[in-house]
Amino acid sequence: MSGMRLKIVMDEASVPLDASQEHRYREPFILVPSELTNVGELESHLQNKYDFLAAPNVLYLSVKGAVVDSKQPLAIFRDEDVVKVHIKKEGGPGSRDLSAMAGMRLRILMNEASVPLDATQEYQYRKIFILVPSELTNVGELKSYLQDKYDFLAAPNVLCLSVKGAVVPSEEPLTFIRDETVVRVHIRPQVAEEKGEAQTEVESDDEQSDATESDEDDDFTKTLDKVLDWFKKNSDAIARLRRPGSCQIMRIVSLVALISSVTIIFLLTDPLKSEWQTIAVVGALVFNFFVTFVVRY
Repeated sequence: MSGMRLKIVMDEASVPLDASQEHRYREPFILVPSELTNVGELESHLQNKYDFLAAPNVLYLSVKGAVVDSKQPLAIFRDEDVVKVHIKKEGGPGSRDLSAMAGMRLRILMNEASVPLDATQEYQYRKIFILVPSELTNVGELKSYLQDKYDFLAAPNVLCLSVKGAVVPSEEPLTFIRDETVVRVHIRPQVAEEKGEAQTEVESDDEQSDATESDEDDDFTKTLDKVLDWFKKNSDAIARLRRPGSCQIMRIVSLVALISSVTIIFLLTDPLKSEWQTIAVVGALVFNFFVTFVVRY
């Protein structure tokens, strides 16, 4: 790594400097020693170089707002990269070593909605900066690599990666993703289970709907039977309406019954919704039919 230069920026929130240190050490420009091989060794080098970063302080580095794992190879940095130094308040990242040296770097963002992280994981893993191992060839292998590397993404979780809001299929080659691309990681919900639950809910709703419709049909049939039974029981009274003196009155009553039935049908949104409405409509229509029959014949 001889010749690589880095601009080191001390994080103002976690790296306090006094007045004499502020001008000299807030943003130093350093030459990386050739013997350093990974980010963890660079962190140790900075602690040895600057007393205010020394142990027991625990450091972590970030590039463009994304945390860089201490086990990442130093090749993840480019000449003149801006690297921010933070002092952790507790703990260190639990990560695994990367043996591969590859050229492509990715900014990995864990989707807040589907990838829950606890307080200790939030600042370490919500935004990370990784170097892609050279043996990976497609997006599916990258997802498997992330699941192996980070326990909170491990199986049985199913991952989905997106770039600029668009999902990247697993079979796409890694050359599809450019260097320093922001890749968002999502945990896909268990589609099969959700579909099964949704199907059960739909079937239950259908059964309830069928039961309601069946009850409404039964109510209408019962109401109609009651009306017809009344007319059967009062057939003698209907027969007396055939007398000539009653014709003019019956014509008026017939017209009123017809107007009433039509008014009820067209003015009510659902005329057969309740029993009294059903009786009014059916009774008016049947009465009009019988009166008209009596008057004419």
